[in-house]
Amino acid sequence: MIALTPTERLEWIRSVEKDSEDHIDRILGRYASFLRDTNVEPSKLRDAFKQSDTAEPLKSVDDELGLSMYGLLMQLGKDSAFFRRLVV
Repeated sequence: MIALTPTERLEWIRSVEKDSEDHIDRILGRYASFLRDTNVEPSKLRDAFKQSDTAEPLKSVDDELGLSMYGLLMQLGKDSAFFRRLVV
C-alpha cells in the first residue's frame, strides 16, 4: 500500500469498498481541481491568496476536499476499533 500514490490508494479502496465509490469520485474530482488551480508559479499563487476574490474559491475547493476525505474516513472507519484507536 505504501508503494501506491495517494490517488492509486483511493482507486484501490474504490475497487474493494463498493460503498465508497461516490466519496472517492468526489475526492478525486476535487483533488484534480485543486492541483489544476494551484499549478502556477509560487508568486502567482501567493498573490491569488492575497486577494479575497481569488482566495475564496481556492479555499473552498480545499475545504471541500478535506470534508470529502473526512467523510470517506468516517464511512470506512465506522464500527472499527482500529479506526477509533487511530483517532484517539
